[in-house]
Amino acid sequence: KPTLTSSESNIPSTMDTLSMKETDPDTEKHPSQDIETTPSQDVETNPSPEDEDNDPQYLSTKVLLSLMLALGLSMFMASLDQTVVSVAIPTIAAEFHSLQDVSWIGAAYFLTWTAFQGVYGKCSSIFGYKIMILFALFFFLVGSLICALANSMVMLIVGRAIAGIGGAGIQSLTQIIITVVCPVRRRGMYQGLAGLFYMIGTAIGPLIGGAFTDHLGWRWAFYINLPLGAVSALAVVLVLRNQPAPGTTWKERFSRVDYLGLVLLLAWVIILLLPLSWGGSTYPWNSPIIIVLFCLFAVLLALFLWVQWRIAKEPLMPLSVFIVHRNPVLIFMANLCMGMCLTGFIYYVPIIYQEGMGDSATTSGVKFIPYMVSTIVMAIITGILISVTLRYRPFAAMGPFIASIGTGLVTTWTLSTSTGMQVGCLILSGAGTGAFVVSALFSAQAPTKKEDLPVTTSLVSFFRSLGGVIGVALFGTIFNNTLPKLITQAIPNIDPASMTAILEGDKTVMSTYDQATQLLIRQASMEALKPVFYTTTALFCLAGLLVLATAHVPLSKEDFKKLKETKD
Repeated sequence: KPTLTSSESNIPSTMDTLSMKETDPDTEKHPSQDIETTPSQDVETNPSPEDEDNDPQYLSTKVLLSLMLALGLSMFMASLDQTVVSVAIPTIAAEFHSLQDVSWIGAAYFLTWTAFQGVYGKCSSIFGYKIMILFALFFFLVGSLICALANSMVMLIVGRAIAGIGGAGIQSLTQIIITVVCPVRRRGMYQGLAGLFYMIGTAIGPLIGGAFTDHLGWRWAFYINLPLGAVSALAVVLVLRNQPAPGTTWKERFSRVDYLGLVLLLAWVIILLLPLSWGGSTYPWNSPIIIVLFCLFAVLLALFLWVQWRIAKEPLMPLSVFIVHRNPVLIFMANLCMGMCLTGFIYYVPIIYQEGMGDSATTSGVKFIPYMVSTIVMAIITGILISVTLRYRPFAAMGPFIASIGTGLVTTWTLSTSTGMQVGCLILSGAGTGAFVVSALFSAQAPTKKEDLPVTTSLVSFFRSLGGVIGVALFGTIFNNTLPKLITQAIPNIDPASMTAILEGDKTVMSTYDQATQLLIRQASMEALKPVFYTTTALFCLAGLLVLATAHVPLSKEDFKKLKETKD
Protein backbone atom coordinates (compact mmCIF):
# COMPACT_ATOMS: atom_id res chain seq x y z
CA LYS A 1 0.00 0.00 0.00
CA PRO A 2 1.62 3.32 -1.00
CA THR A 3 2.79 5.60 1.81
CA LEU A 4 4.55 8.93 2.14
CA THR A 5 8.29 8.91 1.81
CA SER A 6 10.13 9.63 5.03
CA SER A 7 13.03 11.73 3.90
CA GLU A 8 13.32 15.03 2.13
CA SER A 9 16.04 13.50 -0.01
CA ASN A 10 13.44 11.29 -1.61
CA ILE A 11 11.05 14.08 -2.52
CA PRO A 12 10.50 14.14 -6.29
CA SER A 13 11.33 17.40 -8.00
CA THR A 14 10.89 19.00 -11.33
CA MET A 15 14.69 19.20 -11.21
CA ASP A 16 14.81 15.53 -12.15
CA THR A 17 13.08 16.29 -15.44
CA LEU A 18 14.81 19.43 -16.58
CA SER A 19 16.58 19.40 -19.90
CA MET A 20 20.08 20.88 -19.83
CA LYS A 21 20.66 20.85 -23.58
CA GLU A 22 18.42 23.43 -25.19
CA THR A 23 17.61 27.03 -24.34
CA ASP A 24 15.70 29.87 -25.89
CA PRO A 25 15.83 33.60 -25.18
CA ASP A 26 13.67 33.15 -22.08
CA THR A 27 15.07 29.78 -21.07
CA GLU A 28 18.03 28.84 -18.92
CA LYS A 29 19.44 25.56 -17.77
CA HIS A 30 19.55 24.77 -14.09
CA PRO A 31 22.55 26.56 -12.56
CA SER A 32 23.38 23.76 -10.13
CA GLN A 33 24.00 21.18 -12.84
CA ASP A 34 26.69 21.74 -15.45
CA ILE A 35 27.24 18.10 -16.47
CA GLU A 36 25.52 17.00 -19.65
CA THR A 37 23.32 13.96 -19.23
CA THR A 38 23.60 11.08 -21.65
CA PRO A 39 20.54 9.54 -23.27
CA SER A 40 20.72 6.57 -20.92
CA GLN A 41 20.94 8.83 -17.90
CA ASP A 42 17.98 10.81 -19.15
CA VAL A 43 15.88 7.66 -19.39
CA GLU A 44 16.78 6.69 -15.85
CA THR A 45 15.86 10.06 -14.42
CA ASN A 46 12.59 10.24 -16.35
CA PRO A 47 10.59 7.11 -15.44
CA SER A 48 7.69 6.05 -17.57
CA PRO A 49 4.14 6.81 -16.45
CA GLU A 50 3.70 3.15 -15.52
CA ASP A 51 6.86 3.19 -13.39
CA GLU A 52 5.68 6.35 -11.64
CA ASP A 53 2.31 4.78 -10.86
CA ASN A 54 4.05 1.73 -9.35
CA ASP A 55 6.52 3.77 -7.32
CA PRO A 56 5.70 3.22 -3.60
CA GLN A 57 6.65 6.83 -2.99
CA TYR A 58 3.44 7.96 -4.70
CA LEU A 59 -0.15 7.36 -3.66
CA SER A 60 -2.60 5.50 -5.85
CA THR A 61 -5.13 7.57 -7.76
CA LYS A 62 -7.99 6.40 -5.53
CA VAL A 63 -6.20 7.31 -2.31
CA LEU A 64 -4.88 10.51 -3.84
CA LEU A 65 -8.35 11.72 -4.78
CA SER A 66 -9.60 11.06 -1.23
CA LEU A 67 -6.63 12.93 0.17
CA MET A 68 -7.21 15.83 -2.22
CA LEU A 69 -10.77 16.23 -0.98
CA ALA A 70 -9.50 16.50 2.59
CA LEU A 71 -6.68 18.88 1.69
CA GLY A 72 -8.93 20.87 -0.62
CA LEU A 73 -11.49 21.35 2.13
CA SER A 74 -8.71 22.54 4.45
CA MET A 75 -7.43 24.98 1.82
CA PHE A 76 -10.95 26.26 1.20
CA MET A 77 -11.48 26.83 4.91
CA ALA A 78 -8.16 28.60 5.48
CA SER A 79 -8.52 30.87 2.46
CA LEU A 80 -12.16 31.57 3.30
CA ASP A 81 -11.07 32.82 6.71
CA GLN A 82 -8.80 35.41 5.09
CA THR A 83 -11.64 37.20 3.33
CA VAL A 84 -14.91 36.17 4.98
CA VAL A 85 -14.41 38.85 7.61
CA SER A 86 -13.69 41.65 5.12
CA VAL A 87 -17.31 42.71 4.57
CA ALA A 88 -18.08 42.26 8.27
CA ILE A 89 -15.42 44.77 9.32
CA PRO A 90 -17.75 47.82 9.44
CA THR A 91 -20.25 45.88 11.57
CA ILE A 92 -17.54 44.58 13.91
CA ALA A 93 -16.07 48.07 14.23
CA ALA A 94 -19.49 49.49 15.12
CA GLU A 95 -20.15 46.78 17.74
CA PHE A 96 -16.78 47.27 19.46
CA HIS A 97 -16.56 51.04 18.66
CA SER A 98 -13.10 50.66 17.19
CA LEU A 99 -12.83 51.45 13.48
CA GLN A 100 -9.21 52.54 13.87
CA ASP A 101 -8.25 49.04 15.03
CA VAL A 102 -9.96 47.09 12.25
CA SER A 103 -6.73 46.73 10.30
CA TRP A 104 -5.50 44.48 13.13
CA ILE A 105 -8.28 41.99 12.42
CA GLY A 106 -6.50 41.11 9.22
CA ALA A 107 -2.99 41.99 10.37
CA ALA A 108 -3.09 39.63 13.38
CA TYR A 109 -4.09 36.71 11.16
CA PHE A 110 -1.51 37.48 8.48
CA LEU A 111 1.17 38.16 11.09
CA THR A 112 1.19 34.64 12.55
CA TRP A 113 0.29 33.11 9.18
CA THR A 114 3.44 34.69 7.76
CA ALA A 115 5.78 33.94 10.65
CA PHE A 116 4.91 30.23 10.72
CA GLN A 117 4.91 29.58 6.95
CA GLY A 118 8.57 28.60 6.81
CA VAL A 119 8.36 26.59 10.02
CA TYR A 120 5.95 24.02 8.64
CA GLY A 121 8.12 23.29 5.62
CA LYS A 122 11.03 22.17 7.79
CA CYS A 123 9.00 20.60 10.61
CA SER A 124 7.01 18.45 8.20
CA SER A 125 10.19 16.55 7.34
CA ILE A 126 11.02 16.18 11.03
CA PHE A 127 7.71 15.22 12.63
CA GLY A 128 5.76 14.00 9.61
CA TYR A 129 3.14 15.61 7.39
CA LYS A 130 0.13 14.08 9.12
CA ILE A 131 1.06 15.25 12.61
CA MET A 132 1.87 18.76 11.39
CA ILE A 133 -1.32 19.28 9.40
CA LEU A 134 -3.42 18.04 12.33
CA PHE A 135 -1.45 20.44 14.54
CA ALA A 136 -2.33 23.23 12.10
CA LEU A 137 -6.01 22.30 12.01
CA PHE A 138 -6.16 22.27 15.82
CA PHE A 139 -4.79 25.80 16.13
CA PHE A 140 -7.01 27.03 13.34
CA LEU A 141 -10.17 25.71 14.98
CA VAL A 142 -9.23 26.99 18.45
CA GLY A 143 -8.57 30.45 17.02
CA SER A 144 -11.87 30.41 15.12
CA LEU A 145 -13.77 29.49 18.28
CA ILE A 146 -12.15 32.37 20.21
CA CYS A 147 -13.13 34.79 17.43
CA ALA A 148 -16.72 33.54 17.42
CA LEU A 149 -16.99 34.05 21.19
CA ALA A 150 -15.08 37.36 21.31
CA ASN A 151 -16.54 40.05 23.56
CA SER A 152 -13.93 42.71 22.72
CA MET A 153 -11.72 43.76 19.84
CA VAL A 154 -8.66 42.52 21.76
CA MET A 155 -10.14 39.04 22.16
CA LEU A 156 -11.06 38.96 18.48
CA ILE A 157 -7.54 39.97 17.44
CA VAL A 158 -5.99 37.31 19.70
CA GLY A 159 -8.26 34.68 18.17
CA ARG A 160 -7.26 35.77 14.68
CA ALA A 161 -3.59 35.46 15.60
CA ILE A 162 -4.07 31.90 16.87
CA ALA A 163 -6.05 30.95 13.77
CA GLY A 164 -3.24 32.33 11.63
CA ILE A 165 -0.80 29.82 13.13
CA GLY A 166 -3.02 27.04 11.85
CA GLY A 167 -3.81 28.66 8.53
CA ALA A 168 -0.10 28.88 7.71
CA GLY A 169 0.33 25.14 8.09
CA ILE A 170 -2.76 24.28 6.10
CA GLN A 171 -1.57 26.17 3.03
CA SER A 172 2.11 25.17 3.19
CA LEU A 173 1.54 21.50 3.95
CA THR A 174 -1.11 21.07 1.27
CA GLN A 175 1.31 22.20 -1.41
CA ILE A 176 4.19 20.18 0.05
CA ILE A 177 2.17 16.97 0.43
CA ILE A 178 1.00 17.20 -3.17
CA THR A 179 4.62 17.60 -4.28
CA VAL A 180 5.60 14.48 -2.31
CA VAL A 181 2.78 12.06 -3.11
CA CYS A 182 1.95 13.01 -6.73
CA PRO A 183 3.84 11.72 -9.79
CA VAL A 184 5.59 14.51 -11.68
CA ARG A 185 3.30 14.22 -14.70
CA ARG A 186 0.21 14.75 -12.50
CA ARG A 187 1.59 17.23 -10.02
CA GLY A 188 0.56 20.31 -11.96
CA MET A 189 -3.03 19.12 -12.17
CA TYR A 190 -3.30 18.49 -8.43
CA GLN A 191 -1.48 21.72 -7.53
CA GLY A 192 -3.97 23.49 -9.77
CA LEU A 193 -6.84 21.74 -8.00
CA ALA A 194 -5.51 22.84 -4.61
CA GLY A 195 -5.13 26.36 -5.96
CA LEU A 196 -8.71 26.21 -7.18
CA PHE A 197 -9.98 25.38 -3.67
CA TYR A 198 -7.86 28.23 -2.32
CA MET A 199 -9.15 30.75 -4.85
CA ILE A 200 -12.77 29.68 -4.37
CA GLY A 201 -12.47 30.22 -0.62
CA THR A 202 -10.76 33.57 -1.12
CA ALA A 203 -13.29 34.73 -3.69
CA ILE A 204 -16.56 33.72 -2.02
CA GLY A 205 -15.45 34.81 1.44
CA PRO A 206 -16.94 38.31 1.09
CA LEU A 207 -20.25 36.87 -0.17
CA ILE A 208 -20.58 34.39 2.69
CA GLY A 209 -19.40 36.98 5.19
CA GLY A 210 -21.97 39.47 3.96
CA ALA A 211 -24.81 36.96 4.20
CA PHE A 212 -23.82 35.93 7.72
CA THR A 213 -23.36 39.53 8.85
CA ASP A 214 -26.77 40.65 7.63
CA HIS A 215 -28.84 37.60 8.57
CA LEU A 216 -27.11 35.52 11.28
CA GLY A 217 -24.49 37.83 12.74
CA TRP A 218 -20.79 38.25 11.98
CA ARG A 219 -19.80 35.58 14.52
CA TRP A 220 -21.07 32.90 12.15
CA ALA A 221 -18.21 33.81 9.82
CA PHE A 222 -16.05 32.01 12.40
CA TYR A 223 -18.49 29.36 13.65
CA ILE A 224 -18.66 27.95 10.10
CA ASN A 225 -15.02 26.84 10.39
CA LEU A 226 -15.73 24.38 13.21
CA PRO A 227 -17.71 21.73 11.27
CA LEU A 228 -15.58 22.20 8.15
CA GLY A 229 -12.38 21.75 10.15
CA ALA A 230 -13.70 18.69 11.98
CA VAL A 231 -14.58 16.95 8.71
CA SER A 232 -11.21 17.83 7.21
CA ALA A 233 -9.30 16.55 10.24
CA LEU A 234 -11.23 13.27 10.23
CA ALA A 235 -10.48 12.75 6.55
CA VAL A 236 -6.77 13.42 7.09
CA VAL A 237 -6.67 10.92 9.97
CA LEU A 238 -8.29 8.23 7.84
CA VAL A 239 -6.38 8.76 4.59
CA LEU A 240 -2.92 10.18 5.29
CA ARG A 241 -0.18 8.11 6.89
CA ASN A 242 2.48 9.74 9.07
CA GLN A 243 6.16 9.01 8.50
CA PRO A 244 8.60 11.24 10.36
CA ALA A 245 12.32 11.07 9.69
CA PRO A 246 13.47 7.45 10.23
CA GLY A 247 15.66 6.40 13.12
CA THR A 248 15.00 9.43 15.31
CA THR A 249 13.48 9.77 18.75
CA TRP A 250 11.07 12.52 19.71
CA LYS A 251 13.90 14.24 21.59
CA GLU A 252 16.08 14.20 18.48
CA ARG A 253 13.25 15.54 16.34
CA PHE A 254 12.58 18.46 18.67
CA SER A 255 16.30 19.24 18.80
CA ARG A 256 16.34 19.72 15.01
CA VAL A 257 13.85 22.61 15.11
CA ASP A 258 15.41 26.04 14.53
CA TYR A 259 13.95 27.75 17.60
CA LEU A 260 16.23 30.78 17.42
CA GLY A 261 15.29 31.31 13.80
CA LEU A 262 11.59 31.05 14.65
CA VAL A 263 11.86 33.63 17.45
CA LEU A 264 13.82 36.04 15.28
CA LEU A 265 11.42 35.57 12.37
CA LEU A 266 8.39 36.37 14.52
CA ALA A 267 10.23 39.31 16.10
CA TRP A 268 11.22 41.10 12.89
CA VAL A 269 7.80 40.60 11.31
CA ILE A 270 6.09 42.11 14.37
CA ILE A 271 8.57 44.98 14.64
CA LEU A 272 8.03 45.78 10.96
CA LEU A 273 4.26 45.74 11.34
CA LEU A 274 4.09 48.11 14.32
CA PRO A 275 5.58 51.27 12.72
CA LEU A 276 3.60 50.65 9.53
CA SER A 277 0.40 50.54 11.61
CA TRP A 278 1.23 53.44 13.93
CA GLY A 279 3.01 55.80 11.53
CA GLY A 280 1.06 58.94 10.71
CA SER A 281 -1.89 58.05 12.95
CA THR A 282 -0.85 57.07 16.48
CA TYR A 283 2.60 58.66 16.08
CA PRO A 284 4.11 61.01 13.47
CA TRP A 285 6.36 59.30 10.92
CA ASN A 286 9.36 61.24 12.21
CA SER A 287 8.70 60.44 15.88
CA PRO A 288 11.49 58.68 17.83
CA ILE A 289 9.46 55.52 18.45
CA ILE A 290 8.74 54.99 14.73
CA ILE A 291 12.37 55.57 13.78
CA VAL A 292 13.60 53.25 16.54
CA LEU A 293 11.21 50.48 15.47
CA PHE A 294 12.36 50.66 11.84
CA CYS A 295 16.00 50.53 12.97
CA LEU A 296 15.24 47.59 15.26
CA PHE A 297 13.53 45.82 12.37
CA ALA A 298 16.67 46.20 10.23
CA VAL A 299 18.86 44.81 13.01
CA LEU A 300 16.57 41.84 13.69
CA LEU A 301 16.27 41.02 9.99
CA ALA A 302 20.05 41.10 9.57
CA LEU A 303 20.48 38.93 12.67
CA PHE A 304 17.88 36.48 11.40
CA LEU A 305 19.62 36.12 8.03
CA TRP A 306 23.00 35.70 9.74
CA VAL A 307 21.63 32.94 11.95
CA GLN A 308 19.95 31.25 9.00
CA TRP A 309 22.93 31.35 6.67
CA ARG A 310 25.81 30.98 9.14
CA ILE A 311 24.70 29.23 12.33
CA ALA A 312 21.51 27.15 12.00
CA LYS A 313 22.10 23.49 11.12
CA GLU A 314 18.63 23.15 9.59
CA PRO A 315 17.60 26.74 8.79
CA LEU A 316 14.09 27.85 7.99
CA MET A 317 15.44 29.78 4.98
CA PRO A 318 18.59 28.04 3.68
CA LEU A 319 20.96 30.12 1.58
CA SER A 320 20.90 27.52 -1.20
CA VAL A 321 17.32 28.47 -2.07
CA PHE A 322 18.34 32.06 -2.75
CA ILE A 323 21.52 31.44 -4.76
CA VAL A 324 20.61 28.40 -6.87
CA HIS A 325 18.94 30.56 -9.53
CA ARG A 326 17.46 34.03 -9.89
CA ASN A 327 13.90 32.72 -10.30
CA PRO A 328 13.10 31.89 -6.65
CA VAL A 329 14.20 35.30 -5.35
CA LEU A 330 12.31 37.17 -8.07
CA ILE A 331 9.17 35.11 -7.49
CA PHE A 332 9.46 35.66 -3.73
CA MET A 333 9.55 39.42 -4.32
CA ALA A 334 6.68 39.24 -6.82
CA ASN A 335 4.60 37.34 -4.27
CA LEU A 336 5.44 39.97 -1.66
CA CYS A 337 3.95 42.62 -3.95
CA MET A 338 0.96 40.46 -4.86
CA GLY A 339 0.22 39.77 -1.21
CA MET A 340 0.01 43.50 -0.55
CA CYS A 341 -2.21 43.97 -3.59
CA LEU A 342 -4.64 41.19 -2.68
CA THR A 343 -5.25 42.46 0.84
CA GLY A 344 -5.65 46.01 -0.41
CA PHE A 345 -8.20 44.98 -3.01
CA ILE A 346 -10.16 42.40 -1.02
CA TYR A 347 -10.36 44.46 2.18
CA TYR A 348 -11.04 47.91 0.74
CA VAL A 349 -13.40 47.32 -2.20
CA PRO A 350 -16.11 46.25 0.32
CA ILE A 351 -15.46 49.49 2.21
CA ILE A 352 -16.14 51.41 -1.01
CA TYR A 353 -19.47 49.66 -1.32
CA GLN A 354 -20.51 49.96 2.33
CA GLU A 355 -19.01 53.24 3.52
CA GLY A 356 -18.99 55.02 0.17
CA MET A 357 -22.08 53.74 -1.65
CA GLY A 358 -24.08 52.86 1.47
CA ASP A 359 -24.64 49.19 0.58
CA SER A 360 -25.36 46.45 3.10
CA ALA A 361 -22.83 43.71 3.81
CA THR A 362 -24.84 41.23 1.74
CA THR A 363 -25.10 43.60 -1.21
CA SER A 364 -21.39 44.27 -0.95
CA GLY A 365 -20.71 40.53 -1.10
CA VAL A 366 -23.01 40.08 -4.10
CA LYS A 367 -21.28 42.92 -5.95
CA PHE A 368 -17.97 41.15 -5.34
CA ILE A 369 -19.12 38.01 -7.21
CA PRO A 370 -17.54 39.06 -10.56
CA TYR A 371 -14.14 39.09 -8.88
CA MET A 372 -14.83 35.63 -7.46
CA VAL A 373 -15.95 34.15 -10.77
CA SER A 374 -13.16 35.65 -12.87
CA THR A 375 -10.53 34.50 -10.38
CA ILE A 376 -11.78 30.91 -10.43
CA VAL A 377 -12.27 30.75 -14.20
CA MET A 378 -8.83 32.17 -14.96
CA ALA A 379 -7.21 29.84 -12.42
CA ILE A 380 -8.77 26.85 -14.21
CA ILE A 381 -7.83 28.13 -17.67
CA THR A 382 -4.27 28.86 -16.58
CA GLY A 383 -3.85 25.40 -15.06
CA ILE A 384 -5.05 23.76 -18.28
CA LEU A 385 -2.81 25.91 -20.47
CA ILE A 386 0.24 25.14 -18.33
CA SER A 387 -0.49 21.40 -18.57
CA VAL A 388 -0.81 21.65 -22.37
CA THR A 389 2.11 23.98 -23.11
CA LEU A 390 4.38 23.21 -20.13
CA ARG A 391 5.08 26.94 -19.99
CA TYR A 392 4.18 29.00 -16.95
CA ARG A 393 6.20 32.23 -17.20
CA PRO A 394 3.88 34.04 -19.66
CA PHE A 395 0.87 33.51 -17.41
CA ALA A 396 2.73 34.56 -14.26
CA ALA A 397 3.88 37.76 -15.97
CA MET A 398 0.56 38.52 -17.63
CA GLY A 399 -1.52 38.22 -14.46
CA PRO A 400 -0.26 41.24 -12.47
CA PHE A 401 -0.49 43.59 -15.45
CA ILE A 402 -4.09 42.56 -16.17
CA ALA A 403 -4.96 43.04 -12.49
CA SER A 404 -3.31 46.46 -12.48
CA ILE A 405 -5.69 47.67 -15.19
CA GLY A 406 -8.75 46.69 -13.18
CA THR A 407 -7.39 48.14 -9.95
CA GLY A 408 -6.28 51.34 -11.62
CA LEU A 409 -9.78 51.89 -12.97
CA VAL A 410 -11.20 51.52 -9.45
CA THR A 411 -9.60 54.88 -8.66
CA THR A 412 -12.03 56.48 -11.12
CA TRP A 413 -15.13 55.22 -9.30
CA THR A 414 -17.62 57.73 -7.97
CA LEU A 415 -21.04 57.39 -6.37
CA SER A 416 -22.54 57.42 -9.87
CA THR A 417 -20.21 54.87 -11.51
CA SER A 418 -22.20 52.39 -13.58
CA THR A 419 -22.59 48.76 -12.57
CA GLY A 420 -20.99 47.67 -15.83
CA MET A 421 -17.86 49.66 -15.07
CA GLN A 422 -17.65 48.17 -11.58
CA VAL A 423 -18.08 44.62 -12.88
CA GLY A 424 -15.44 45.14 -15.57
CA CYS A 425 -12.88 46.32 -13.04
CA LEU A 426 -13.55 43.37 -10.75
CA ILE A 427 -13.29 40.88 -13.63
CA LEU A 428 -9.93 42.26 -14.75
CA SER A 429 -8.49 42.22 -11.24
CA GLY A 430 -9.78 38.71 -10.55
CA ALA A 431 -8.52 37.30 -13.85
CA GLY A 432 -5.04 38.66 -13.29
CA THR A 433 -4.94 37.31 -9.77
CA GLY A 434 -6.05 33.83 -10.82
CA ALA A 435 -3.44 33.62 -13.58
CA PHE A 436 -0.59 34.63 -11.27
CA VAL A 437 -1.37 32.48 -8.23
CA VAL A 438 -1.55 29.25 -10.24
CA SER A 439 1.54 29.82 -12.38
CA ALA A 440 4.06 31.62 -10.15
CA LEU A 441 4.74 28.61 -7.92
CA PHE A 442 6.08 26.62 -10.89
CA SER A 443 8.61 29.34 -11.69
CA ALA A 444 10.08 29.18 -8.19
CA GLN A 445 10.07 25.37 -7.98
CA ALA A 446 11.51 24.48 -11.39
CA PRO A 447 15.19 25.40 -10.80
CA THR A 448 15.22 24.41 -7.12
CA LYS A 449 17.28 21.52 -5.74
CA LYS A 450 15.02 18.67 -4.72
CA GLU A 451 16.18 18.75 -1.08
CA ASP A 452 15.09 22.42 -0.91
CA LEU A 453 11.75 21.95 -2.66
CA PRO A 454 9.56 21.89 0.51
CA VAL A 455 11.25 25.04 1.83
CA THR A 456 10.94 26.83 -1.52
CA THR A 457 7.25 25.97 -1.66
CA SER A 458 6.76 27.31 1.86
CA LEU A 459 8.68 30.50 1.10
CA VAL A 460 6.42 31.34 -1.84
CA SER A 461 3.50 31.32 0.59
CA PHE A 462 5.60 33.10 3.23
CA PHE A 463 6.39 36.09 1.04
CA ARG A 464 2.82 36.39 -0.22
CA SER A 465 1.63 36.32 3.39
CA LEU A 466 4.30 38.83 4.42
CA GLY A 467 2.98 41.08 1.71
CA GLY A 468 -0.47 40.64 3.18
CA VAL A 469 0.80 41.70 6.61
CA ILE A 470 2.52 44.77 5.21
CA GLY A 471 -0.43 45.59 2.98
CA VAL A 472 -3.02 45.48 5.75
CA ALA A 473 -0.93 47.76 7.94
CA LEU A 474 0.17 50.10 5.16
CA PHE A 475 -3.25 50.54 3.56
CA GLY A 476 -4.89 50.89 6.97
CA THR A 477 -2.48 53.70 7.75
CA ILE A 478 -3.12 55.41 4.41
CA PHE A 479 -6.89 55.23 4.84
CA ASN A 480 -6.93 56.27 8.51
CA ASN A 481 -4.65 59.24 7.82
CA THR A 482 -6.59 60.46 4.79
CA LEU A 483 -10.23 60.06 5.87
CA PRO A 484 -10.26 62.48 8.87
CA LYS A 485 -8.69 65.23 6.76
CA LEU A 486 -11.26 64.83 3.99
CA ILE A 487 -14.19 64.74 6.43
CA THR A 488 -12.90 67.92 8.07
CA GLN A 489 -12.70 69.58 4.65
CA ALA A 490 -16.24 68.46 3.81
CA ILE A 491 -17.71 69.39 7.22
CA PRO A 492 -15.46 72.12 8.71
CA ASN A 493 -17.52 72.50 11.90
CA ILE A 494 -17.79 68.81 12.80
CA ASP A 495 -17.27 68.19 16.52
CA PRO A 496 -14.61 65.71 17.76
CA ALA A 497 -17.17 63.27 19.17
CA SER A 498 -18.99 63.00 15.85
CA MET A 499 -15.70 62.61 13.99
CA THR A 500 -14.71 59.74 16.28
CA ALA A 501 -18.09 58.09 15.85
CA ILE A 502 -17.86 58.28 12.06
CA LEU A 503 -14.34 56.83 12.09
CA GLU A 504 -15.62 54.00 14.29
CA GLY A 505 -18.34 53.21 11.76
CA ASP A 506 -21.23 54.24 13.99
CA LYS A 507 -24.31 54.21 11.71
CA THR A 508 -26.44 55.89 14.38
CA VAL A 509 -24.41 59.09 14.22
CA MET A 510 -24.49 59.01 10.42
CA SER A 511 -28.30 58.85 10.49
CA THR A 512 -28.49 62.08 12.52
CA TYR A 513 -27.12 64.09 9.58
CA ASP A 514 -29.24 65.28 6.69
CA GLN A 515 -28.94 63.64 3.28
CA ALA A 516 -26.60 66.30 1.92
CA THR A 517 -24.14 65.87 4.81
CA GLN A 518 -24.27 62.07 4.57
CA LEU A 519 -23.45 62.40 0.88
CA LEU A 520 -20.41 64.53 1.71
CA ILE A 521 -19.19 61.91 4.20
CA ARG A 522 -19.63 59.11 1.66
CA GLN A 523 -17.75 61.10 -0.97
CA ALA A 524 -14.96 61.68 1.55
CA SER A 525 -14.76 57.92 2.14
CA MET A 526 -14.50 57.28 -1.60
CA GLU A 527 -11.73 59.87 -1.97
CA ALA A 528 -9.84 58.51 1.06
CA LEU A 529 -9.65 55.10 -0.61
CA LYS A 530 -8.11 56.36 -3.86
CA PRO A 531 -4.53 56.47 -2.48
CA VAL A 532 -4.97 52.83 -1.42
CA PHE A 533 -5.78 51.77 -4.97
CA TYR A 534 -3.11 53.99 -6.53
CA THR A 535 -0.56 52.14 -4.41
CA THR A 536 -2.09 48.77 -5.22
CA THR A 537 -1.93 49.47 -8.95
CA ALA A 538 1.76 50.36 -8.75
CA LEU A 539 2.52 47.18 -6.80
CA PHE A 540 0.71 45.02 -9.37
CA CYS A 541 2.93 46.51 -12.08
CA LEU A 542 6.06 45.95 -10.01
CA ALA A 543 5.10 42.29 -9.53
CA GLY A 544 4.71 41.90 -13.29
CA LEU A 545 8.13 43.44 -13.94
CA LEU A 546 9.74 41.08 -11.44
CA VAL A 547 8.23 38.06 -13.20
CA LEU A 548 9.45 39.35 -16.56
CA ALA A 549 12.98 39.25 -15.14
CA THR A 550 12.73 35.49 -14.51
CA ALA A 551 13.77 32.74 -16.93
CA HIS A 552 11.69 29.80 -18.09
CA VAL A 553 13.27 26.53 -16.91
CA PRO A 554 11.58 23.96 -19.15
CA LEU A 555 10.65 20.34 -18.79
CA SER A 556 12.53 18.04 -21.13
CA LYS A 557 11.19 16.84 -24.47
CA GLU A 558 10.94 13.36 -22.97
CA ASP A 559 8.57 14.59 -20.27
CA PHE A 560 6.53 16.52 -22.82
CA LYS A 561 6.18 13.32 -24.90
CA LYS A 562 5.08 11.33 -21.86
CA LEU A 563 2.51 13.95 -20.92
CA LYS A 564 1.08 13.81 -24.45
CA GLU A 565 1.00 9.99 -24.38
CA THR A 566 -0.81 10.06 -21.03
CA LYS A 567 -3.48 12.43 -22.39
CA ASP A 568 -3.93 10.28 -25.51
